[in-house]
Amino acid sequence: NIEDPPPVLYVKGRMPRVDDELTVALAGTRRCTPYGRQQAGALSFQITRLGGLVATGVVEGCDWAAATAALKAGGPLICVLAGGVDVLYHATEEYRHLYADVARAGALVSEYPPGARHLGPQFLRRNRILTGLSLGVVCVEGGQGSGTLKVADLALSQKRDVFAVPANVDVTAAAGTKRPLKEGAVPVLSGADVVDY
Repeated sequence: NIEDPPPVLYVKGRMPRVDDELTVALAGTRRCTPYGRQQAGALSFQITRLGGLVATGVVEGCDWAAATAALKAGGPLICVLAGGVDVLYHATEEYRHLYADVARAGALVSEYPPGARHLGPQFLRRNRILTGLSLGVVCVEGGQGSGTLKVADLALSQKRDVFAVPANVDVTAAAGTKRPLKEGAVPVLSGADVVDY
């Protein structure tokens, strides 16, 4: 139910019934601060433990922290990819394990066919699926002009709720949450804040 929907989604694992779930996307920068990583993980863990379904990416930084925390919380999750569900973003043992764990607990999802490489412009297109699957988006951290701000804009255009984690105002990576907060995003301090809302 979004503008420019993908004609098909490829899924590895078992796709949760997103229409029946409290699905929340977590977005944040790859080059996050230790605070951003900690917040992404804590929020994802708490949302999952409270019965929510986390949707995120699967690259390093905030996405990685959110995905691994949802797995630790024992819940299903959805990781939306910018390449084929059978193609690792980085060909490392860590990524191999994470992809396998996500597919076992929930689903790896992509509009790109098996074998497709993860390419830069495809990450921006991927974001419309991430927000489209969700009732709301939590912006954790990101610099000025970051993907986090683009995700917030997409969520607003899709009439989704936007949440933001407050951060130290003089930290560069906080721009991705300062602007949404100034524009009316709901400030969150815990996963319970999101679920209760």
